[in-house]
Amino acid sequence: MERNIGLYYAVFDDTAGPKVVYQHPKESLPGKIFDTISDYIIARQELCGSLLTVRTNRKKFVSYPMCVMDKRYKRNQFIFAFGMVINEEKQTGPYQQ
Repeated sequence: MERNIGLYYAVFDDTAGPKVVYQHPKESLPGKIFDTISDYIIARQELCGSLLTVRTNRKKFVSYPMCVMDKRYKRNQFIFAFGMVINEEKQTGPYQQ
């Protein structure tokens, strides 16, 4: 049984806005879905450092947005996220020993 459908890396581009830089396999996070949920993939600063999950199209999109504050960036910050795409019917939860 397949649990993970895909992985992705997304950034907030100063010109283009939120965009997927890398995903494997291709189209594991389709553009139409990304446009709909990008506020939760590339989250605002208050949500950076939090694990976020969005359910849509029978899939879970799990994202961990990060924000690096530094004056060398155009907006004084670099926002990016790593995430996974998981089948919705698969049970997920925190790891416990």
